[in-house]
Amino acid sequence: MICGSCSSVCGQEPSDRRGLRYLRDAALALAWVGFGLWNAAAHSSVSVAVAVLVILTSAGVGLFRRAPAAALMVLWVAGAIQVLSISDVLGAQAGVLVVAYGTARYGRRLTVWLAGLSVPLGAALTEYYVFTHSTVLPSAIDVAAPLLRHTGVGVTSAFLLGTAGLGIPWTLGLVGRFNARYRRSAVERERAQARASEAELKEHLQTEQVELARDVHDLVGHSLAVIIAQADAAQIEAGEQDSLVRVALENIAAVARSSLGEIRQVLQDTRERTTSTPDLNALINSSRVAGHDVHESTVGTPIELALETQAMLYRVLQEMLTNAIKHGQPGSRIGLIHTWAPTSYSLSVTNHSNPAADQRRTTRPDGMGVDGMRARLEQVNGTLVLTQPDGTDSDAFTATARVPLAENQARP
Repeated sequence: MICGSCSSVCGQEPSDRRGLRYLRDAALALAWVGFGLWNAAAHSSVSVAVAVLVILTSAGVGLFRRAPAAALMVLWVAGAIQVLSISDVLGAQAGVLVVAYGTARYGRRLTVWLAGLSVPLGAALTEYYVFTHSTVLPSAIDVAAPLLRHTGVGVTSAFLLGTAGLGIPWTLGLVGRFNARYRRSAVERERAQARASEAELKEHLQTEQVELARDVHDLVGHSLAVIIAQADAAQIEAGEQDSLVRVALENIAAVARSSLGEIRQVLQDTRERTTSTPDLNALINSSRVAGHDVHESTVGTPIELALETQAMLYRVLQEMLTNAIKHGQPGSRIGLIHTWAPTSYSLSVTNHSNPAADQRRTTRPDGMGVDGMRARLEQVNGTLVLTQPDGTDSDAFTATARVPLAENQARP
C-alpha cells in the first residue's frame, strides 16, 4: 500500500497576473507622487521635507496591497518627519486612507490590529499637531482653531471626526477581507461537494462495472461451458484422432476454454480494483521470495494515493518486475526507487540487460507490456519513460512511471 501523511497542494497566482498587479501599484504610486508635488507647489514652495513627505506617502500608497505592513510603517516615518520639519498638511497625505483600507483588507492579523490601533492614535496626534501649529491649516480653519482647541466639545468633535475619517476605510477593508474569506469558503465547499459527488459517482460506476462483469461471466460463461462440454462430447463420436472433424472440435474446445479463462480473469481484476487495496510491498516480497534480488529505496515523504491509482501502479510495477526478470541478467540486482516530489510520484525499476534475451518490450496479448503500461498511466495523466542501454559501459535499462499528485492523491 502506498501511504503516508497527506499534504495539500496549493495553487499560486499566475506570474502574468502578479506582474500586472505590480505594474498597476507602481503606476498608482507614480501618479500619487505627481499629484502630491503639484498640490504642494500650488499652495507653497516645494521644500526637501515636503518632497520627502510626498514620496514616502506615495510609496505607502503603492505598497498598500502587496506589503501593507511596510506601507503602515512608511506612513508613520512620514508623520515623524512632518512633525520634526513642521511641514504643512499636504493633499498627498490623503493616501493614509488608502493605506488604512489596504492594511485591513490585505494585511496579516497583526498588521490589521496595529492599523486599527493606529486609527485613534493617528487621529489624536494629527489633532494635536494641527491645533499646535495652526499655520499648517487653510485660513478658514485657522480662524476656528483657537476656539476648537480651547473647548472640550471642540477637541472631542475634532478627535471623533479624525477617527471616523481614518476608521471608515479601515472598516471597509475589514468588510472586504471577511467577504473574500466567505467567498473562498464557499468555493472550498463547492469543491468539497464536487469531490464528494465525484467519489459517489465513481463508486456507483465501479459497482455497476462489477455487476456487469458478473452478468457477462454468468451469461457468456455458461454458454462457453456448454460449448466446451458439447465439443468434448462430440470428439468421442468424431472417430479417428487425426480426422478434420475431431481437430476442429478440439480447436473449438480450446478457444472456448481460453475465452472462459479470460472472462474469469476480467471479473477477478474488476473485483480487485473495486474491493481491495493493492499491496506493493507484497508484490515486491513475492519477487524476493522467488529468489530475485530486489533493492528498494524511497526518496521524499510518501503520501496516500487514490485507490484506483494504487491499483494501476500495482499492475504497472508487476509488469516492470516481470520485464526486469525476463530481460535482465540472471542473478543481477533489480533496483526499485520511489521518488516523492512536491507535485509528482515516480516509480523506477532498473535492471541490467541480458544480451542473450534481447527481445523488444512490446505489447503482449494480455494488454500489458510497454504499450499497456503507458495506456494505464495515461488514464491518470501519468507518463512512462524508458532509458535503454546506449552502447557504452552501462547496460542498465530503466523504466520510470510518473503520476501527478494533484489529481491522484487520496481525498479526505
